Amino acid sequence: MSRLLDRVQSLIDKFGEDFTVGGVTGRGVFSNMTTGNARAYLTFAEIDSIILPIWSCVVTSTDATVVGDTVVWNGLTLLVKKIAQARFQGGLVGKLLVLG
Repeated sequence: MSRLLDRVQSLIDKFGEDFTVGGVTGRGVFSNMTTGNARAYLTFAEIDSIILPIWSCVVTSTDATVVGDTVVWNGLTLLVKKIAQARFQGGLVGKLLVLG
């Protein structure tokens, strides 16, 4: 399992971008999320309340960001709406932050 965690960490280190949450710097891989994809994580009311675009960010399993935190990235201030866990063989290997 540690090999997979190391691989995820190295991919985020290589392809990720820095962001801040409460003055603490993190690193993640950001991308746009379609409203169709966002429906897997958010209710219709939550999606309607977000000013588009909706963003997602893949972070390591050790990232301390929680729902309700404010992420500052690339000149944008985004609210963490949902966090989905990525698991493999029962272990946490990463997290997907849904931002809006």
